[in-house]
Amino acid sequence: MEWAALTRAALALLFATAAVAKLGRFGGFVAAVRGYGIVPSWAVPAAAVATVLTEVVISVSLVGGLEVSAGLGAAAALLVVFVVADSSALQKQPPPDCGCLGGLLRLRPDWWSVGTNAVLAMAAAVAAAETVGGIPFPTSASEPTSTVVVTWMAASLLVMVYWLSAYARTVGTILDEAHAEGVK
Repeated sequence: MEWAALTRAALALLFATAAVAKLGRFGGFVAAVRGYGIVPSWAVPAAAVATVLTEVVISVSLVGGLEVSAGLGAAAALLVVFVVADSSALQKQPPPDCGCLGGLLRLRPDWWSVGTNAVLAMAAAVAAAETVGGIPFPTSASEPTSTVVVTWMAASLLVMVYWLSAYARTVGTILDEAHAEGVK
């Protein structure tokens, strides 16, 4: 299994799940963007739309093999924006909802998510430098079916771990805050 193919598949799934969740609860995502306090209030809806559209374009590019290097470059750039936004949000106590999954789940940024997004941005940039095509599919004559299946299974597992760890960290933080309130 080629690591760049795994990176492309994982990023495609990550951005696709995030975009679908944000579209499903778009009002929650707009509120999260507003909560960061980085974008002027008049530009919040446009910034939210631009974020979701960028995530969709990245996913389509990586899955469809259309301008894959540009898609990976866009993924790296968007992840850097998330690193900067999350770092800024961590200066607020408590930090706002990250909006990663729209209003579907309440997730908060933390230093782990900042680091994870930075690593993903670097992986996307490196993969962009050595990418020649899209993600392999079983119909591709150049890749055996078993390699394609393992690539997609591994990418799915990585994305599930990413979202589950974000949720678990957020639940832990919320429980800690509730406990601290009860102790006062």
